[in-house]
Amino acid sequence: MLTDKKIPDKLKKAEELYSKERFVKVADVAVEHAETREHFRAEPGRAANLKWKPARPGMKWGGEWITAWFRGDVKLPKECNGKKVFVRAKTGCDAAMLLVDGEHQGVFDGNHRAVMIAAKGKAGKKYHLALEAYSGHTIPGCMPADIPSKPRPKPRTFASVEVAIEREDVTAFVIDLQVLRNLVEALDENSLRRNKIIRGFADVFA
Repeated sequence: MLTDKKIPDKLKKAEELYSKERFVKVADVAVEHAETREHFRAEPGRAANLKWKPARPGMKWGGEWITAWFRGDVKLPKECNGKKVFVRAKTGCDAAMLLVDGEHQGVFDGNHRAVMIAAKGKAGKKYHLALEAYSGHTIPGCMPADIPSKPRPKPRTFASVEVAIEREDVTAFVIDLQVLRNLVEALDENSLRRNKIIRGFADVFA
């Protein structure tokens, strides 16, 4: 090994750090929510007879086999004009589906923290957002190490739904980091090319 073994770990941490700076929040979206055991393929309407209530940060929701729907309207502020516009949602679940004006737009999960709703935003444009999030369920006895436990009531915590714009220079930097870090991991640890890349990064982050 021709370079410090700690450097690749430092590069990974730098990537994680800058990934959190890719987006800038420009607006919070006020949403209401309703819970159901039914499976809907689109935002439930009046016929579903759900009880909608305001969803506030810190609100607890969910339970066994429970799905929550969140919905709200947003008008893009002036900061979005001409920018790529994204929605970020922290529903309390590992995954959630996003619909924009009734159309399926994408999902939020571990690999998709933000979903783009406009490639070139227009200040003042209105959108109706709806999100579906599944609380989950337990099936005890499926795994050898399963320990019987009583399901917790309201195990999920809602935080926010927000509109953000992308800092494209930061995103480009993060992608470059990902590509080169993956290359480093793929090359033999004694490769001169690998160590040249690492030393270059070490100079940048010195």
